[in-house]
Amino acid sequence: MHGTKFTEGVLEISWTAKTAADALPDAFYDEFVLRGTTPKTPGPLWFKVVQTCENGSTAWVEVPAHGTHAHDLKAPAALLDVIDVQAAGEHAH
Repeated sequence: MHGTKFTEGVLEISWTAKTAADALPDAFYDEFVLRGTTPKTPGPLWFKVVQTCENGSTAWVEVPAHGTHAHDLKAPAALLDVIDVQAAGEHAH
């Protein structure tokens, strides 16, 4: 990164259990981590997620329309709210 201009990026990330024994049981949850660079412009960054198991899948892909809230949606996408660190009083790297 550090000044390198990118014209394309990652479109999909997939985490898959190697075997059925490695799969996460229904009664549990886990955290899946990815690393990247946030946009320079503050605002919402939505991550659409499709959760699949042997019983089916749920598409967490709904993004609220401007002026509405994600709590009003049945299956909202994951939200990362990118803030302006300069306005928040932090220093930039």
